[in-house]
Amino acid sequence: GRRIVYNPKIAHAEAHFHPAAAEDIVSFFEQSLGSPIAAKGYTAYLWKEFANFGALIGLFVFLYGLIMVLLELPYFSVLCTEAPARIPAPKGKGKLRVAINILIIGIVGALTVEWGMEMGAKVLGKIAPKLYVSWTGNGIGGWSVWMAIVVSVVYLVNYFLFDKKNGVSTESWGFKISKQNFLRTLVFLGVFFGAFCLVVYGIFFFFGTDFRFWIYAIRGVSKAEMMYLFWYFPVFFIYYLAHSWTTNASYRYEGAGKMNIYLCILAAILAPVLGFAIEYYGNYVLDILIWKVMWVYYLWLINIAVNLTLATLLSRKLFEKTGNIWLATFLNTTIATYITIATSRMITFLT
Repeated sequence: GRRIVYNPKIAHAEAHFHPAAAEDIVSFFEQSLGSPIAAKGYTAYLWKEFANFGALIGLFVFLYGLIMVLLELPYFSVLCTEAPARIPAPKGKGKLRVAINILIIGIVGALTVEWGMEMGAKVLGKIAPKLYVSWTGNGIGGWSVWMAIVVSVVYLVNYFLFDKKNGVSTESWGFKISKQNFLRTLVFLGVFFGAFCLVVYGIFFFFGTDFRFWIYAIRGVSKAEMMYLFWYFPVFFIYYLAHSWTTNASYRYEGAGKMNIYLCILAAILAPVLGFAIEYYGNYVLDILIWKVMWVYYLWLINIAVNLTLATLLSRKLFEKTGNIWLATFLNTTIATYITIATSRMITFLT
């Protein structure tokens, strides 16, 4: 027998569809099983990908509609209150200051992806090695906590040096909520997640499929994996609390039109997009790995960018509906944590 190692010059994410990977797979079967017998019919894999992508979009549309319908129910309608006053729109040097703030967050975030994820893997593993067992979850969670610190520091420095002097009140932050409404928010989360699981697990039970495209997946998880949702929820909650707060406190300007949401999305996803771009620029153009320790960290940034785009849209919409950041924070945290578990599966590597 022979031992053949296939190592095509492609990125990990390309293995699904790159011609070089397909050629190596065919070569393996030819050398191990002999010349293939011509198969009748055709492969449906590509069409399955497109169909699953359509289903994934449909799931997100359904979940958004579900949230809006739930808010119309008498029990949850009391959560809908007037949103705080918008902050004054920046003028002159103020616009430059906003651009610099976004760039600082994006550049710092991009340059610390590997460090943040390495620290997450080490620290969470030491805090509770029997609970935080996911390489992916620890890495993404660690970087997320670090980014929560970065965006919070940038915002607070900007607030106390400039916005507070211009009359911006902490009322615009959206932290204020009554105890009754906070409890109803938690009930809302439970009802939403129950409906979410009913759809995801129901589709798999009746049709044997799930919602996915490329490396992004929403699928049913095992009972053991589901338990990790409770352990990783607090980690991701730190980031999505900071995200919901700063998204609405920093960029919700007076007189801002619909284009304002694109500024919010840019501020949220610049770090993962820039980090991914730097790593893959080195891979494709310079033929080197910019960061050599764990380049797969940068593959995870694709899913993070998608999650943050959707989270920003939902955060702004629910802030306008409820007047606070809590409902969006809980929903975004739950969805992002579940997707992290469902996409990566739980990789036990610390024991």
